[in-house]
Amino acid sequence: MKKKNFFNIAFLIILLNIIAIKADISNNDFIHIKDVQNHDNFLNISYTFNNENFIGQDISIDIWVIDENNLEIKRFKDFFPINKQDIIERNLFLELPKDSTGIYSIYLALSDDLDNFVKQNIILGKSSSTGFVIFGESKGKVIVYIIFLIIILIGIIMIIKNRKKDKQKTKQSDIPSIFR
Repeated sequence: MKKKNFFNIAFLIILLNIIAIKADISNNDFIHIKDVQNHDNFLNISYTFNNENFIGQDISIDIWVIDENNLEIKRFKDFFPINKQDIIERNLFLELPKDSTGIYSIYLALSDDLDNFVKQNIILGKSSSTGFVIFGESKGKVIVYIIFLIIILIGIIMIIKNRKKDKQKTKQSDIPSIFR
């Protein structure tokens, strides 16, 4: 009995640790990548910048592209004026090497705070990659979180059922054998 409870608790602890590791919380709520399209050896990147909490006349955004081997293949600084509108839409083209194929990651961040970035994955050319690239997207992350929550709920239900069975067995063992 104690062994089952121990394994159930250990299972839940491992799941909670996995979820804590997988949690990707970004506090960058002012840059949002709208769309990334591949045209020959150019990337068309559309993004919005919410400048309501920024003071100054202009801003600089760093855009960089990383390949499958974590090698930076392109970096660009986008300078633009801050106006009185809350959201500024930007559209830029980045030239990539002609033989670019595979899974690439596109990062956008304020030039002053490169650790606070937004990221989007894109597949260029004919890649041998599988569907796991979607888990870099927010929709894929939601699916993973839902699956983890379902697994946790199943574990909790299993623990509750085992406890009920244990209580029933102890109640039956308390009844003298004459009355059984």
